[in-house]
Amino acid sequence: DTIYVSFRGTDNTIVGWKEDFNMSFKSHIASQISAKEYLENIAEEFPNKKIRVGGHSKGGNIAIYASAFAKQEVKDRIINVYNNDGPGFCEDVIKTAEYQEIMPKTHTYIPQSSIIGRLMNHKEEYTIVESTQKGIMQHDLYSWQILGKEFITLPNVTNESEFIDKTIKEWLENVEPAKREQVINVIFEILNSTDAQTTKELRKNLFSNIKVILEKYKNID
Repeated sequence: DTIYVSFRGTDNTIVGWKEDFNMSFKSHIASQISAKEYLENIAEEFPNKKIRVGGHSKGGNIAIYASAFAKQEVKDRIINVYNNDGPGFCEDVIKTAEYQEIMPKTHTYIPQSSIIGRLMNHKEEYTIVESTQKGIMQHDLYSWQILGKEFITLPNVTNESEFIDKTIKEWLENVEPAKREQVINVIFEILNSTDAQTTKELRKNLFSNIKVILEKYKNID
């Protein structure tokens, strides 16, 4: 007698990846706001149902955002929010009353060498799941291990995960949001000079695209 509202992660479009990077300096991005509206619309379609919300990667992030900032009557119907290795938020989001209110209902799962799921700021507890992959490839949900109906869990993340988390957090603390925005805009301006719309297109014509990228790179200050 419940519904599950699910959000997908990033697709392979370059604009999709740019929006992910924008999360390092921008508190409310377009997909998060759209996700909130979508959740409210679905809740309206099923007015008598309790709701679970979840997603993987960026989908986990927007599942938390949508649940936190949804109308109060929708929020009251949410049973649980599932964040599967999704990145966190800018500091001003996690300080909001809306974010704090949804935390007791939030369940976050990360693999033992998690990178994506430890980006940005988190306040929720997390469960560490055993993965058969290495490094960033552990982000693949199909590598997460299950016994019966339960995840196989571990007590700690790896040293590699701790090191990457510490390094990125230090960078974010030392680089002003305006500077982060400038760096990210330049990177994607260079990528956009190739006319590729997706990462697949970027790889497909790799040799000619690298040539264009290097040419553009030489001309920035």
